Amino acid sequence: MRKWILVIAVVALGWETGWSAKPEDLGNRERIDLNPAVARLSGHGENLEVDTTRLDGEWNWMLRTRPGVLRPDTSYLVSFEYRAAAPDAAAGRFFLLSRPYHAGDHSLDTMSGFLPNNGTKFRPVELQFRTGAQQDCAFQIHISKRLKGAVRNLRFTPAAEPLFIPAVADAAPASGTVRNLPSGAKEFEVERPKNARGMVVAAADFGFSPESADNTAALNRALAFCREKNAAKLELAPGSYRFTADASIMLDGMRDFELDGKGAKFIFLRTEKESFLINDCERLLLRNLSCDWDWAADPLASVVEVMRTDPGTVDFKFVEYDRFPRRDVRVSVLSSYDPVSRSIGIENGFDCLHPAPKTWLADNILRVQVGNSGKYVPGSLFVMRHYNYEMHCFSIRQSRHITFEDINLYSCAGIGFIADGVQYGQFRRVRVAPPENEPRRAITCTADILHVFRSKGYLKIEDCEFGRSGDDCINIHDNSAYITQMKPDRIEARGVYDGYYRVGDRIEFRYSDLSPTGKSAVIKQVGTADARNGIYEIVFDSPAVPQPLTPGDGLLIFNRAYDSRNIMIRNSSFHHNRARGILLLARDVTVENNLFRHHEMEAIKIETGYGPAWCEGYGASNIVVRGNRFEQVHKRHMCDTENDGMPRAVTIGVYMDSILKTECRILSDILFEDNLFIDSFGLIASISSARNVIFRNNTFADQTERKIPFPRRSGFFVENADSVSIVDNCYIASPLVPFPGVWSDGRSVTRLVAEGNRSVSGDKF
Repeated sequence: MRKWILVIAVVALGWETGWSAKPEDLGNRERIDLNPAVARLSGHGENLEVDTTRLDGEWNWMLRTRPGVLRPDTSYLVSFEYRAAAPDAAAGRFFLLSRPYHAGDHSLDTMSGFLPNNGTKFRPVELQFRTGAQQDCAFQIHISKRLKGAVRNLRFTPAAEPLFIPAVADAAPASGTVRNLPSGAKEFEVERPKNARGMVVAAADFGFSPESADNTAALNRALAFCREKNAAKLELAPGSYRFTADASIMLDGMRDFELDGKGAKFIFLRTEKESFLINDCERLLLRNLSCDWDWAADPLASVVEVMRTDPGTVDFKFVEYDRFPRRDVRVSVLSSYDPVSRSIGIENGFDCLHPAPKTWLADNILRVQVGNSGKYVPGSLFVMRHYNYEMHCFSIRQSRHITFEDINLYSCAGIGFIADGVQYGQFRRVRVAPPENEPRRAITCTADILHVFRSKGYLKIEDCEFGRSGDDCINIHDNSAYITQMKPDRIEARGVYDGYYRVGDRIEFRYSDLSPTGKSAVIKQVGTADARNGIYEIVFDSPAVPQPLTPGDGLLIFNRAYDSRNIMIRNSSFHHNRARGILLLARDVTVENNLFRHHEMEAIKIETGYGPAWCEGYGASNIVVRGNRFEQVHKRHMCDTENDGMPRAVTIGVYMDSILKTECRILSDILFEDNLFIDSFGLIASISSARNVIFRNNTFADQTERKIPFPRRSGFFVENADSVSIVDNCYIASPLVPFPGVWSDGRSVTRLVAEGNRSVSGDKF
């Protein structure tokens, strides 16, 4: 049986001796609080029995150390054994966290996450965490939903200090040659339309007009005519055109076709549907077109100021309106706002998702019910999003050789471009940015700008600008699924029957730690097992479904019919967005000569993982990131548990539906070279669950102070990794970077090379 290793990386320097608990301390009320409604000691007090199957409420706390037992700003290694069984695999689980004893929410957590259920057998856990700065810091165990289980042998011991290799002024160049360099993507061509003899059609002949209140039907008539006649091109004309019907502009089954906007601007105002639906097309070109939303009638987002707080409510003023145009305003997401850069993302800011209900107090003052009103400070600013993922602009499905060229996307109520099952696509001179001289534009796309999933690879993004989105600039990934119900020749799962799993597709099975099982099978049948609960059954051509690693665990399935690969992202700008710059869950990728500026989270995230909300990626490999400029990245998260308390410009790692980490090196062959990092707010990179990762010849320069200094600023942290080379990088010496260099967890890292990393004086870069 595989060994699980769990390491929560520490945040600060300096280490203190901790408290080593004994089994009998479970009953010591001076050290540990127990919730009598949830837990009781059994036998001689060595087991803590747990039962929430008859309790109300989604959450119940079970155990927490008393104030003073754990020291603040101190790293501990906690170990224990547990067993957990639930009526349903997703019904109840243990939830571990490091949180101040008297805290009312998760805002000060320094560690948190679920444990997987494991039936009736005890399972060992060992994890490293660091307490926060509060004097009442505490280790806690809570329970989500319904569960029966037990905990025993709880112990706390001082944690070992990570290894540190500093960059120094007189560092000699790295000895030896870095081998096994990744090559990145191979050149390829996205084919353009090939229909030189086809007719050219004018959309105006079908009633397409700037005077029309809705041009949807007219444009669809023109497109249907073009498809019927195998036309080469549909030409529009300059002007602004309105689209108000709850219907999509349909490009279905188009072959060797060009839609030339001739500078036309589309203005949308709808309640449902994608703006464009592109389905089953091949060699399609869309160009010379602008798209926008009708903000005068229905703003997508607004800048609001906190005027007053009460327990449970916050009063927000719409600072750009005397009277907000929609009295049925929707409050989807609130995000901290920076008035200087006029964008989402400030240091130590936060998001609040889906608050409600709400009441108008004046024409531009709205009272909103929120979970923790104490976080909102009068005078602070937020972007209030009124839409999230509702109505995407361009939806591309099951198509090949698709080109977007010279497109302006000013805004949309959802994802800008969402590609499903696409092979060979390119974006050339696509600009996603607000129009000039319109100050009431707090956002462009309310969600991602470009979201590519279950693709078949070959994507180019060149000379583009993607900015000011409500989520990631780019997310490229395939989809997996986590399965808990299985037989030798079949599995049952929720939400898999959406066309992604088809008869004839080969499915690879992975253990819950992402490691290979060595087994795969071809789908023979897909059907419904329990329609009421949304459970579907996949039957295979052979009894190849393996057993999980441990009782209670599940399996991951990768559909190898899809393969997001051969991605080129060049000479583009990604800036001022709420979340990440680029998520790369793909292989054979080149990212070069781009600008990444003012991202609320990481500029680049290379990952794979699964959880209750997302199951994305089959690993990532052969990635080259070269010649890019990174400025002010990961502005918001100073100490969030999602990132192990460490903000960073680049993440290389995995996520799983538990607090456990894995020894599986599913991310491999990654090269960062000749990049410039300016004013990073946290680490340059965290590297985990990876093999053959190289950072060489990069430059780091920091001249802007943080509100809360981060001692590992512009450093590296490496854990659960093999063959990592961080060599010949240059730090521009700065008092804001007190410890330039590389930290690593000695227990889980092998073959780490950190040489030639130098610190030099000067301010030119």
